[in-house]
Amino acid sequence: MARMTGDQLLARSLKKCGAEVIFYLLGGPCLELVGECEKEGIKCIDTRDERGASLMAQAYSRVTGKAGICITAAGAGTTNAVTGVSNAFIDSTPVIAIGGSTALLTREVGVFQEIDLLSIMKPITKRAWQIGRTERIPAYVGMAFRHALSHKPGPVYLDCPADVLKGKVRESQVLDSEEEIDPEGINRAHPAGDPEAVRKAVQLLWEAKRPLIIAGSGALWSGAEASLKDFVEAAGIPFYTTPLARGLLPEDHPLCLTAARNMAWREADVVLAIGTRANFIVQHFLPPRFTHRVKLIVVNIDAAEIGHNKRAQVGIVGDAGAVLRQLTAEVGDMFRSRKELPWVKRLRAEDAQKRAEVEPLLNSDQVPIHPLRLCKEVRDFLPRESILVVDGNETLSFARQTVPTYHI
Repeated sequence: MARMTGDQLLARSLKKCGAEVIFYLLGGPCLELVGECEKEGIKCIDTRDERGASLMAQAYSRVTGKAGICITAAGAGTTNAVTGVSNAFIDSTPVIAIGGSTALLTREVGVFQEIDLLSIMKPITKRAWQIGRTERIPAYVGMAFRHALSHKPGPVYLDCPADVLKGKVRESQVLDSEEEIDPEGINRAHPAGDPEAVRKAVQLLWEAKRPLIIAGSGALWSGAEASLKDFVEAAGIPFYTTPLARGLLPEDHPLCLTAARNMAWREADVVLAIGTRANFIVQHFLPPRFTHRVKLIVVNIDAAEIGHNKRAQVGIVGDAGAVLRQLTAEVGDMFRSRKELPWVKRLRAEDAQKRAEVEPLLNSDQVPIHPLRLCKEVRDFLPRESILVVDGNETLSFARQTVPTYHI
């Protein structure tokens, strides 16, 4: 019976789990691993820096909805990837970081690039494992995909010692059936919320004079675009998204009044927060960003997020898309029967006024060019379905308020 190396087994396992693209920077002990991935038909993209590999894996995940994969070398090669892995952890993005490491048999003797990578990665990943035996590689790869993509997504780390990658085993020794795992199905569990909590949420929204919807990345990973649209239009409630969820609905939707966001957040009396955390992005739902009297309805698949930083009047543990469908069904025709809220008209007027105020800067001919004019030129040039990557504090701020997002 044929014998396989750990490199071959790892590459085959990645392919069986649905890997299509990996980002890497070559270095020991992962030199042969990348070659084996290419033999399996996986597209391998070389990068100039391991940090870039990990960040590109995150970007790939954000665009495709699949787990992004990066491979880095032992020691400093993997510590360089910490920036991207930690960013994926903060952003709840599924990334599988595979790091080579020194051989198990030579640990604690001061060999080249001997660093305790597992301890470094544990605080910034959902799970971090060291593969201790070659024959267990498929089992760990399967676990990596399941943990990265399921429940609340996030990065995982697989530490791959040199002697595990170079070890040889017969296929009969492999301690896993290697049944093909469908990564598209791993995160497709859509648990619904408690029906009584859904009823309470709808009642609270019905009684609100200034209701608001804020959707986060949990709605994105749920694939809740259509469900969010149905609920927004059934309830007639203005909505906003966090930066990580932009594009769930096009920002030229009549109930997305982006220029009025400051007033909307400041004056809302009831906020339906769907798949978003009470973190710095929403200023923890606390004053001065929100009034201290604001009532929260929190929908999150992670129960620990209910009531975090700000008490929730109604907490619904469940998948964003599933709960939105429940909310839409509960609303029925009740909200459609009432006239547009004065609150919406106020926001629409505020939105129009703010846009008029900034119009001179968008068309300014001053030299040097004003950043808003630059953003306007980029906005007018880009096709509607474009992907725009922006960074740099003030540049990001100008672009975020000027260049709308239409698609995820």
